[in-house]
Amino acid sequence: MYKDLEDELWESLLKAAVIENSQNEIKDYPSEQEINRIVLPEHYESRMRRILRRYRYRKYAKLSLRYGKKIASVILLIMGISFTLLLSFDEVRAACEAVIIEIYDRYIRYSYTSDLSLEDAPISLGYVPEGYFIAESSFNGIDNYVSYQNSYGDFIIAEFDVQKFAILVDNEHYSTSEELICNNKGTFFESGDSDFLNILIWTTENGYFQLRSALEKKEMIKIAENLK
Repeated sequence: MYKDLEDELWESLLKAAVIENSQNEIKDYPSEQEINRIVLPEHYESRMRRILRRYRYRKYAKLSLRYGKKIASVILLIMGISFTLLLSFDEVRAACEAVIIEIYDRYIRYSYTSDLSLEDAPISLGYVPEGYFIAESSFNGIDNYVSYQNSYGDFIIAEFDVQKFAILVDNEHYSTSEELICNNKGTFFESGDSDFLNILIWTTENGYFQLRSALEKKEMIKIAENLK
């Protein structure tokens, strides 16, 4: 019984201490009347409104994105099943084949394959137009790459491959012409769009060469003929 009384007394003292401490913490706080008299500047209020609108927008955007992903997944699944079923018809398969051929015909593919041994040195340009400086180069024994750049951001990119290389060129943006590079047959792809670089490719007994730049054909052929 004495222990129970001691516990109750200790609990009462603890509660009183907690209440006293809470009162001491809030006694310096402004009263409700004082708080109500405080007027915040208008830009504070407008900023809080923008923050709340932004929060709501993000909340709705995340919710919409979540449901959008689910809906898109269901649509893709339905489309996949429908396409699989449609492929059972000869007419659909023929139409798909025609589309694939049409897309493939937009590109010119050049492939080079050789069993030559690895070269011992990377390529370098013996002639570079004035104002160009070397920007990047790499050499791993098979693929050789070097690029030059001028102060205007124009590039000259030269690549050399000893064993195997393939390139796809969009024939909608290029016109082609056959060229001779040091008595080696090559092809020049002249771009009709400023977003695409001109391309010069040729092969020798040593490997496959590719040169890309916005320079004119005559200048690119001169660079190619001085390639080391």
